[in-house]
Amino acid sequence: MGSEEISTNLFKTELIELGFLKIRKNVYQGRVPIKGDINGYYIDVLIDCTDYPLVSPNIQLISINGDAKVYKSVPKNWRHLDEHTDKFPRDSIFTICALHNWYANSSFNARYVYNRILEWLKSNTTSQWKEEEDLPSSRILPKNISDITLYLGYDLVLHVSRQKPRSYSFNEIVHTRYLLKGGGEASLKNYGNKYPIDSIAFLYDGSRNIAQNAKIYKFVMPGEYISKIAMMLLDDEIQRSETLVIFLGKKTFYKSVFQLFNELKKHNIHKKISSKHKNIPLVIVCEGENGKFETIAFLVETETLFEKTDDIKFRMFKTEIFKPISPPIPLNVGILGAGSLGSQIAKILVSKGIKKLLISDYDRLSVSNLGNHELSGYSLGSNKAVDLVRYLRTICCHYTPDVEYRNDDLLTVEEADIVIVVVGSPSSFDQLAFNILRSINKPIIWAWVSEYNILQEIVITSDSTGCLNCYYLLTRSEPELSKIHDLARKEIDKYPKYIVDACGDPHIPSQWEKTVFLASQIVSILNFYCKHKRFPFEYINYFAGRYEIYPTIKNGHVSVHKNCFCNRSK
Repeated sequence: MGSEEISTNLFKTELIELGFLKIRKNVYQGRVPIKGDINGYYIDVLIDCTDYPLVSPNIQLISINGDAKVYKSVPKNWRHLDEHTDKFPRDSIFTICALHNWYANSSFNARYVYNRILEWLKSNTTSQWKEEEDLPSSRILPKNISDITLYLGYDLVLHVSRQKPRSYSFNEIVHTRYLLKGGGEASLKNYGNKYPIDSIAFLYDGSRNIAQNAKIYKFVMPGEYISKIAMMLLDDEIQRSETLVIFLGKKTFYKSVFQLFNELKKHNIHKKISSKHKNIPLVIVCEGENGKFETIAFLVETETLFEKTDDIKFRMFKTEIFKPISPPIPLNVGILGAGSLGSQIAKILVSKGIKKLLISDYDRLSVSNLGNHELSGYSLGSNKAVDLVRYLRTICCHYTPDVEYRNDDLLTVEEADIVIVVVGSPSSFDQLAFNILRSINKPIIWAWVSEYNILQEIVITSDSTGCLNCYYLLTRSEPELSKIHDLARKEIDKYPKYIVDACGDPHIPSQWEKTVFLASQIVSILNFYCKHKRFPFEYINYFAGRYEIYPTIKNGHVSVHKNCFCNRSK
């Protein structure tokens, strides 16, 4: 018998000693407290010790003061109690959250679990919680596993929360086209409200099994922060439904779905719904436990909502809210070069959050770029920068990135606070460094790679540093830096300098994963600059063999070199 099995058997023996009865394998029922009550309350619980001690026992609340209709009787101010809903409020399961920070420990025995439940009951009946027990949460109702998801913009939540309590409005919502249980699809000529819930094929049936001829449904409530992605989230065939949005106010108390629906009925909000609707999405905004607004949503069978019955038929939405962000990089950044490295830098910047991104490149996407670029084969023959801008505008749902194409390098530089130069052509690179951008004093980040990314270099120039040629001279005069470059040349010479692409053209080979690494380093440098208003260094080299993982790193500063022709020291 293993140690885990011994621990489990001891746990079960202790439960029996505490007055618990075995209901089925690994599941025991008992009373808390064993005798008497706590401030007028006692509860019955089921403790499931499957996978104990590796996993904390599941504690289900099955009655309060002998009343098994917990969905009705649960006090509205009780906390750390999760409701798991499915189809009807009366079928809800309530689990007690009293075993925080669980790990396999011999002291976490049955008596410990019993005492934690007892403390949970005491805290709920006195509304006094110990700090380590009262983990923060704004949600009254927990997030349930669901096959329907509602996407909202935070602007809608703010707008609704500013209305008078008990106010409501009808809005149009777009969603995935319904599949029907009898076969076929819902007509797009009809609003989705026409179909009873039981006629719609949902992914999960009542037993949580995955149903055939079903799919996950996505619902989108258009708004300022979300309208641009509504079409991205949904299929080509979009269905529309009328939705009731309700603001219950700040002094709304409920602890179960049943109590929430009763709150709605008490104020006759359900009578506003058209009797022609077979279902309606309800979006409810109210104040959560810690003062923050909570958004809850249901797809409700309207007929059962009208009736005075416990059998309100519904499906609970998983609710996702898109909130506006303050860009972590509040800069106007210009990128000259939309190749492998430039496209990856642009993607990371936009995903992270940037004030404005300007991209300039005159080249078109070719077959040799595929597999080493953010763009796909759909952009072959198109201008890299133009298509990259289009792509970047679609990848962010959490904010609207300001990304623009410029067909002029100097115009890009003029509008940018910081410029990143990552053009792939050596001649174009030198033309920018020693001609077009020679007199530019704003910070410029230059970056390039050798064949196979064996040597990756970043140089930062500004009005307080030497120029790019000063750095080139430094690579020959600074011993450690010179040594790294010598090692890199020897490693590069081991491999072919060119490969032939699908079109038969020679192409300098690179390693995409190392390009991604270099792009992330450049973004990290920008992030550092935003916080400290300075750069951590003025050059950095990463040297690694073709099949090595960890690079040798050398960084330092670029002063005006005595042998350079630049006049930056004057």
